[in-house]
Amino acid sequence: MYCPSCQAEFIDSITICSDCNISLVENMAPNEPLENINWVKVKELPGKVFGEMMGEVLDSAEIPYFLKSDWSASAYNIAPAGLVGSYVQVYVPENFYDKADSLLNELMD
Repeated sequence: MYCPSCQAEFIDSITICSDCNISLVENMAPNEPLENINWVKVKELPGKVFGEMMGEVLDSAEIPYFLKSDWSASAYNIAPAGLVGSYVQVYVPENFYDKADSLLNELMD
């Protein structure tokens, strides 16, 4: 159960928000529509292991990202490093590109 005013979460047996004194609802509707994010490729690396290492750097800088692996790595859930033809692409939102590119280039040097 959730309070539609303060958005606090309550156990199911509670029906009134103790802070706002209003009835709780079962589900919270999103307040705002999700924004459309334009993802751009920052790097292409020779394997999932390297991509995950880059992801840790982006995590520490609080930069959202996702990794896109080649077919064999994603289909068989393998993490080859340097296997011929294997790659992983690192994507970030367009507004984080410059910062991410700078961080990853610094790491690669």
